Amino acid sequence: MIQEIDFLITSSRFPTLYTGISDQKEAFLELQKKTHGFLCTTLGSSGATAWVNGEIFYAGGFNVKTLDTTGAGDVFHGGFIYGLLQNWEVEEI
Repeated sequence: MIQEIDFLITSSRFPTLYTGISDQKEAFLELQKKTHGFLCTTLGSSGATAWVNGEIFYAGGFNVKTLDTTGAGDVFHGGFIYGLLQNWEVEEI
């Protein structure tokens, strides 16, 4: 099914669990081979990694005082979708 997804956004653990490769970067690159669409892996407070124009793009996280991370992934996905609908470049999203 992964091959049919246009915008695949995963947790940091998914690429290693899916591919069986323990190195996070290598697992991300292997997962990228399985999809023809956009690939992004969230890294919690460290930010996110995405496959953009044939190369890895890293966006650092924001340093904030966190009280509760419930819904953080939902907010990330919502912000991403909003940026897509605004026709922003991935780097801006």
